[in-house]
Amino acid sequence: MVKFGKLTYPFGNIVKEINKAKKLGFDYVEIGIEFPTNASILKKNKNSIIKALKKFQYIPLGHTCWWYLLNSPYDGVRKAWLSQAKIDINIANDLGIKILNFHFWVPTGILLENKESRKIILDNYVKSLNELINFAKKKQVILMLENGEEKFEYYKYVLDIIPKLKVHFDIGHAFLSGGMTNIKRFISYFGDRIIHVHIHDNHGKLDEHLALGKGKINWKKVVSWLKKSKYNKTITFEVFKSEKDLLKSIKYFKKLWY
Repeated sequence: MVKFGKLTYPFGNIVKEINKAKKLGFDYVEIGIEFPTNASILKKNKNSIIKALKKFQYIPLGHTCWWYLLNSPYDGVRKAWLSQAKIDINIANDLGIKILNFHFWVPTGILLENKESRKIILDNYVKSLNELINFAKKKQVILMLENGEEKFEYYKYVLDIIPKLKVHFDIGHAFLSGGMTNIKRFISYFGDRIIHVHIHDNHGKLDEHLALGKGKINWKKVVSWLKKSKYNKTITFEVFKSEKDLLKSIKYFKKLWY
């Protein structure tokens, strides 16, 4: 059965954020392991966080910062980000998080420059993610890669080479890189490799994180495609404008889903 969750706000008090998610009726919380609520802050508050999480029936998910440069062509930089990623995996394990995301993010110019530089960047992603998957396996943490605003083919390239890597499907990001056609392509191609979904709306130009219905995404079609694929896992609402918009989005989505 599909479960609905809320992402914690990294600039808020983490325990209060968890308690807020429970109060608002979410099934689980997705913990943001990102500045300023980084691994050291989470470790310092570990006991109170675990206590707050016990109020939920379902285990939490983990969400790292979007600007990881696991693809950097500078090996020293790439290895530094790998070290940070392993710190995040360790704290995820400490908090009982079993599924953790990393983001597919590359400065657009690098990918568009030429085939040679693009291949270096994408192959570095493969190298880094393979190392992290092996590290995370020892901690019993499953890794998933969240799609960004890049072309479907670039994301697909990495996922095709790493069958153990799971798909974190961000619908708003997919819309930005190819509209409704791209959303359908993601769902059709990756199928049951999708283990987590983010939803939020936009107008197709900027990553606005709007309430559902405030942008141009056709949510009736999205729900239809997800249900046809028999998706039945977790869906996190990334509506950031206001709590009112967040709650309206949940109500709207559930009405379409059920």
